[in-house]
Amino acid sequence: MRDELDLRFTSEVPLTEVAGTDELELINFKGNREKIKIHYLMALDGYLELTKELREYLGLDEKWTGIAFEGQSIYYHSSDEQKDRDRRKKLVLREKNVILLEIWNRWEESDYLQFIINQIEAQTGTKVSQDKFNKLKNYLGQK
Repeated sequence: MRDELDLRFTSEVPLTEVAGTDELELINFKGNREKIKIHYLMALDGYLELTKELREYLGLDEKWTGIAFEGQSIYYHSSDEQKDRDRRKKLVLREKNVILLEIWNRWEESDYLQFIINQIEAQTGTKVSQDKFNKLKNYLGQK
């Protein structure tokens, strides 16, 4: 992530820190109300708070508050327990308007950028060009 996008993610951020609470009541993916207790050990592999300038540069609506990064692997993310934990993380992040980038170990490194762009578009409805990401390092350096 650092090499591809030059985004400085904070590592291992507790989900409670991003959510601002340890319990949320929200609408789940099936449209039902669900109460989610966030275990104190639930964490994100990385997190970047979106500034107003960065949101504008990427063309994102102001509702988006951050970008979370999760490394995924079939080996570690195939149990029912882990799938449910991942589902709850996704619900919390969606509720808090945080974009979730799931980076799978089966991807070719050369495809990362396109997969990231696709995930951002799927979650936000905004198509971010590869050119924007290529210029992001220079943009962030101008602050």
